[in-house]
Amino acid sequence: MQVLSRRISFRGLGESFMKKTSRLFAITCSAMLLSFSNVACAHAHEEGEEAKNTSTTELSVAAVVVPVDNIQAAETFYEETLGAVLVRRSNTEKYNESIFGLQDSTSARLVLIEDLTDKSELGPVRIVFNTQDAKARVEALKQAGGDVQREAIPVPNAGSLIIAITTDPFGNTLEFIQR
Repeated sequence: MQVLSRRISFRGLGESFMKKTSRLFAITCSAMLLSFSNVACAHAHEEGEEAKNTSTTELSVAAVVVPVDNIQAAETFYEETLGAVLVRRSNTEKYNESIFGLQDSTSARLVLIEDLTDKSELGPVRIVFNTQDAKARVEALKQAGGDVQREAIPVPNAGSLIIAITTDPFGNTLEFIQR
């Protein structure tokens, strides 16, 4: 058996970036595995097996948002290391954002975000969920000790899109999107 390896150089990225990236890489992989397990549950349900779900509304991972210090270095890392494919960029005066997908278009998106302000509103990790009832998700989160940053309200000029932004008891941001 021959093992092929690919050496990638990240000189100049800085020790802080690489330490954060290692931790966030593990979190990102976990979230993507969660997304794959949702597909497996759906397949099992189609086959007639009982899918165990304690909630009355569906929930799936839409994206994992990873705060980064250097958006260009992070893009290079995720493209070369994971084979992530850039879907789109969004740059504002408050942040730079790069959204990635994997070859499997049904997977959760990976969103890299570089905060350009002095005060970040992002927790260590931000997970974006698709849901059929954002308001119910917010209420459940409140009862579990989470905080609400944005109630489940419609997004102006976005049709029926409703977004809620919350923080779990551990400081991570959880966003719920109802389409």
